[in-house]
Parts: sequence; C-alpha cells; structure tokens
Amino acid sequence: MFRSYDDSKHYAEKHLACIDNTWANLFHHHAVHAFYIGLISFWVARKLKDGQQWHERGKRSKLALKKWAESSQWTFQNK
Repeated sequence: MFRSYDDSKHYAEKHLACIDNTWANLFHHHAVHAFYIGLISFWVARKLKDGQQWHERGKRSKLALKKWAESSQWTFQNK
C-alpha cells in the first residue's frame, strides 16, 4: 500500500471523507484506522509540497490515539 502513492492517497481521502460525517464516526473511529490514517497522512504530507492539510490530519489521528490511550490505559499497555 505504501509503495503506491496515488492509491494510498485516494483511499485515505475516501476514508477521511466518510468519517467527516457524524453517523460514520460511530463506525470508523477505531484505533487501527486512526493509526494507519495517521501514518498515511504524515507520509503524504512529506510527499506533497503543500502538505499542511495532510499534516493536520496526521496530528488529529495521533491526538485521537493519545486520548484513547489515556482514557483506557489497561487496553493500551500491551499494544
């Protein structure tokens, strides 16, 4: 997935458009999605000359993971 820049960017945009809808937040806000979307976002931000939007998305994913880890430490201790 990470070797195909265009495909990774395309699927990340689709996922991010979906989770922007309130109803979709209930289904797609899992730690695994946040982790991989964060990785892809930071990667795309480095590839683009003006990757600020992608960098912000990566920071939001990182913040979500941090909040989840702080709210339920026993879940994240062995991860």
